[in-house]
Amino acid sequence: MQLFVTHATHYTYDTPVVYALQKARLRPSGSKLQEIEAWDLTVEGGKIEAGYRDHYGNNVDLISAEPGTQSLVITAQGTINTHDLAGVLGPVYGRAPLWHFQQITPVTRLTDEVAAPFLGVFRAAPNPIEGGHALCHEILSKWPTTPTKPMLPPPPKRPSQLATGCVRIIAIFLSRWRAKRDLPHATSAGI
Repeated sequence: MQLFVTHATHYTYDTPVVYALQKARLRPSGSKLQEIEAWDLTVEGGKIEAGYRDHYGNNVDLISAEPGTQSLVITAQGTINTHDLAGVLGPVYGRAPLWHFQQITPVTRLTDEVAAPFLGVFRAAPNPIEGGHALCHEILSKWPTTPTKPMLPPPPKRPSQLATGCVRIIAIFLSRWRAKRDLPHATSAGI
């Protein structure tokens, strides 16, 4: 599918700016899922000073506001061709080490009381991908999400608090149980 994207970010300041530097992540990267056909970033009331790739592989632009301005507009526009791989990327390699994504944090910590009822749903599936889909369906059937609920609720302490973001919840669930070595990691056979 071909997508034409236009996004504008507007900054307004109460008084004229003496100095302002914005870090913008508005340039997509190509991947197995998308090819960047054309992309442009324009700035009104400032200029792009430098650009780099961060440790996650994101394109970052440092944009300064012109001294004395009270408005800065950054417009990203371009054409992207997407490829449907049913959400499966295969191995993903970036600059951040893989252990970075396996750490338990206050947001990813789950209690056994919350995770245990879902373990059977995941294990009953023939492979981890289908297990993830079954897990998502089970979670959403118990605690449906809506666009108005926050994406990052406080760390869940009981099942009724586990109410947002199926993908986030699956990631939390899997990281918790993998840390306990209770779930298999995917292998080249997909199990």
